Amino acid sequence: MYKNIFFNIIGMLIPGLISIPAMAYLARGLNVELFGILMLSFSILGYSGLFDAGITRAVIRKIATQDELDFDKKIMGTALVSVFFISIIAAIGIYFGSSNITTLLNVTPNEIEDVTSAIKCLSIIIPFFLVGTVAFAYLEGKQKFLELNKYKIFTGTIISLFPVIAVFIHNSLLSAIIGLLIARVLVSFVAFYSCYKYLGKHFLCFKWNVFYELITFGGWITLSNIISPLMVYADRFILSNIMGAEKVAFFAAPTDLIQKISIIPGALAKTIFPFFSKNEGNNQQMARQAYISLALVLFVILIPLFIFSKEILTFWLGSEYGLYSTDVLKILIVGFFFNALAQIPFSRIQAIGNSKLTAYIHMAEVIPFFVILFLLVHSYGFVGAAIAWSLRVIIDFVVLEYFSRRIG
Repeated sequence: MYKNIFFNIIGMLIPGLISIPAMAYLARGLNVELFGILMLSFSILGYSGLFDAGITRAVIRKIATQDELDFDKKIMGTALVSVFFISIIAAIGIYFGSSNITTLLNVTPNEIEDVTSAIKCLSIIIPFFLVGTVAFAYLEGKQKFLELNKYKIFTGTIISLFPVIAVFIHNSLLSAIIGLLIARVLVSFVAFYSCYKYLGKHFLCFKWNVFYELITFGGWITLSNIISPLMVYADRFILSNIMGAEKVAFFAAPTDLIQKISIIPGALAKTIFPFFSKNEGNNQQMARQAYISLALVLFVILIPLFIFSKEILTFWLGSEYGLYSTDVLKILIVGFFFNALAQIPFSRIQAIGNSKLTAYIHMAEVIPFFVILFLLVHSYGFVGAAIAWSLRVIIDFVVLEYFSRRIG
């Protein structure tokens, strides 16, 4: 377990380290409003993950439980074809809704054209993003983490650097998104090659029975994928709508820093999910070890980050962010600790095929969260959004842990 966690951390850490100066350059190269909308663009791309219909998670679980080439070909072929056509629908919707999205973001008049064009370009990225995600799921399901993370280091690096290169050539939001598009196209080809290497030439196919199996498990994950990212990303859009797009960067920047630290629980989750799937989630000792190891690592990282929040933000992004984003970052750090621990019970519950339970939990959380979010944003602005998110993830951890213990 520890070896695979190490591989996963390295695979996300190196691109993450590269992205830190890359984001610093973009924050200074673009104005505050365009940088904030770039952060929102990453959120839109992340939320588009719901259009894989939970198939990525279902693929990992299926591949982890079988070891037969023909079975693997049917799973991967059907998954890739399905996700490609679903993602095209999503891309078309965002492309033609770009003007409405720009209006929703409350963009200042002089930036409307650039932002609308950037969102149209962003829509083209979605099929490449989702196909690449599903293709890499094969190596994850086979627990070939060393090989997977060799690919991840390369692809994560170009995803960080290409928007910077594009903005250096021409300073605009559209340029940054074009750079991201080129990177994502390359990533999708690399991911497809990672499957082709093991499955051979003729593995693309569509089998209705396989699609039904994937979508049955993935359907409940899709519901979670609709609700959970909505609760993760909606605060930025609500802030943009209420306070203006030029202000949202002061919340999105510390949120992005927290997401970079999430490589640690993310690495753990990638490791334990296929393991739990193979063992039907019944390994309390491994779960206990995961809790202890993760908590110790998080304390080492989060305590200095909490103490020196202002200095870190000022050095990284500039004095404005140190002034306005410090309290936000401190509150997010507290919530992040519990959100990171929640990856363990979440993985155990889904590994035994009970994706319906996690969907029910997210359904129960969504309405109270949005009520609290609206109230706190109106009263306290950025800080209110951070409090609302942290409260939700703490409660989410408690509930997931309770049901994980009952199921175990």
